[in-house]
Amino acid sequence: MSDREPDVRQLMQGMDQPNSMSGRMEGLPLCLRQASSLVQAAIAPMVMVTGPDGVILGNEAWARLTGRQAADLPEMLRAAAQDVLDHPAARSLLVPCDKAPAAALWPVLDEAGQAQGVLILLIASSEPQDAACAAAIIAGAEDAVLSVDRHLRITSWNGGARRLFGHAAEEVLGHPVTLLSPHPDEDRATLDLILHGERVATRQTLWLRKDGKRLHVSLAVSPIRDRAGQITGAAVIARDSSASHDLERLQKVLIGEMKHRVKNVLSTVQAIARQTMGSERTEAYVTFEKRILALGRAQDLITRDASEGVDLQGVVASVLAPFPQSQFRFEGPPVRVSSRAAVALALGLHELATNAVKYGALSVRSGCVRIRWAVTAGPPAEFVLHWREEGGPAVAPPQRKGFGTVVIQDVLAAELQGRVRLIHAEEGVICDLTAPMASVQEQEL
Repeated sequence: MSDREPDVRQLMQGMDQPNSMSGRMEGLPLCLRQASSLVQAAIAPMVMVTGPDGVILGNEAWARLTGRQAADLPEMLRAAAQDVLDHPAARSLLVPCDKAPAAALWPVLDEAGQAQGVLILLIASSEPQDAACAAAIIAGAEDAVLSVDRHLRITSWNGGARRLFGHAAEEVLGHPVTLLSPHPDEDRATLDLILHGERVATRQTLWLRKDGKRLHVSLAVSPIRDRAGQITGAAVIARDSSASHDLERLQKVLIGEMKHRVKNVLSTVQAIARQTMGSERTEAYVTFEKRILALGRAQDLITRDASEGVDLQGVVASVLAPFPQSQFRFEGPPVRVSSRAAVALALGLHELATNAVKYGALSVRSGCVRIRWAVTAGPPAEFVLHWREEGGPAVAPPQRKGFGTVVIQDVLAAELQGRVRLIHAEEGVICDLTAPMASVQEQEL
């Protein structure tokens, strides 16, 4: 921690170490139990967060200042706390808050140096030392921190803003904040919402440096209120997000290149098969070709957005597109699956549909295939998918276990670490898949 950054221990008074912790602290790491003791004993308004869905513990000073329970943490502070958890090397982070000029955040580190939680301290303006502390934090913050009045004129400009945008304070104070924006109407609309008491989530946008270069920034904005609670302006924190934006752009380029190369490989395999099997389109070649095409369609889906998984309904619709659409009925909640799961499900559904065209419900116009999927509450949560064929000819169990059956029963179960039940009932094939949701959404290949 630099000389200009306040030590959290110096900002708290009268702390003790209770001999016992409340029930909600049981099972937490030692560093969090110790931090909770500091929060409860502190005179300054403090809260501790252990994650997006973890324990949130605040002290009495916090409740008095904010008028709310710690669990009702403002979204801006919640997002800032998660950012500190994700990047504990930042050491401290400053965000504007509607009940105080500033809030300072520190990671709670365990013995291995891993962030287990975040301490949040509100800097209130009712005492001179608090105002001085807030000013010191703002001046030394690495993020760009600025404020505007109700006319959107810049009223304060810290060192982080000077470093990020290249303007000295005297060059921008009193000028409209829109001079920093290539889209002034958009930013003016956002600030107007804040000044009218609306909440606006942290957003990604472009702002301008003094040299004219466009800069990708993450903006957090909140109202500044006087002692009567009236909004007098807005506080803005801008963080350079160029690195993450460049990484995202590189990822898209690499995914596009991978998609191109995989398609080339599949085309080569298809050409080799054509040369090997001769010019006649035998049943074996047609079956093989369709499997390659199904794999290609699955590959198209998984390369659209590898970071957030693949929409299951998109997988089902894409794989079944070559088959009679009017004979399918499928339903289920929105579910995103991993690339690995998408490929396995695509191949399994293709084999089921191909078998239904040859021998089952899709071999006659009166047949119907119903596909349903769901996620059970757990714990642990499980993914279930049901395939039901109706209205087709009578089905007899196969005499041997072909490749299609191997894909459905063995490959699908192994890839998703689940169970597959395949029944050749007389009224139609039934296939039930059950797998841990964690395996279905796990991105590692």
